[in-house]
Amino acid sequence: MIIVLILLVTVYVYQNKFKEISNWSIIQKSRENGALFYFEGIWGKMKNIQKISDGRSERSMELFEETKLVNEKSGLFSISVPKSWNVISEDGASGNQISKIVIDSPSFSERIEGGNIFYDNGAEFSIQVIRGEQTSAKLSDGGHGKMMIKKENTDVASEKTNYHVISDAAVKEGEIIDAHVLHDGNTYNFRLVDNPKIFIDGEFSFQEMLRSFQFLK
Repeated sequence: MIIVLILLVTVYVYQNKFKEISNWSIIQKSRENGALFYFEGIWGKMKNIQKISDGRSERSMELFEETKLVNEKSGLFSISVPKSWNVISEDGASGNQISKIVIDSPSFSERIEGGNIFYDNGAEFSIQVIRGEQTSAKLSDGGHGKMMIKKENTDVASEKTNYHVISDAAVKEGEIIDAHVLHDGNTYNFRLVDNPKIFIDGEFSFQEMLRSFQFLK
């Protein structure tokens, strides 16, 4: 009985250590023969597939939801965006900037690692008004040069213009779509960033929002 009691006390006192040793041994053996890495890899891929699937489902709902009107606080413009999207920042005059508004989809996610940018999910839409007519806005490629992947026609405030899909060496995951419009001596820069693997039909949403845009001054 005494021996049994001593054994029980020993197990109780050192149970965490036993678990640690046991688990470490199993993990080490699994890592040595590659089994753990194999299953970790599968698990990681499964989680990524599920993330993409959930993101696409949410995106599909956004494509059919109602819109809401967003008015720039100083009364420069208005624009309609999906009802679930939210204004996350709105700044006024600063240097050459007259106004800037940033609107995110509910699932927008962005990472910056080592100077590289990853748009993991959702989309972010922004409008920046710059004082004066920027020369680049007058060019057919928007001043992007070799960075431009393609150019398409669209409408902004009932006026014909172009939008561009561009590449950026710093963006390792995602896409950038922008458009530039000159109005009343100023430049309006429209920009949408997204992850096209999850945020399907980003160009469609970009065009729809541009078509709803209205100058108020």
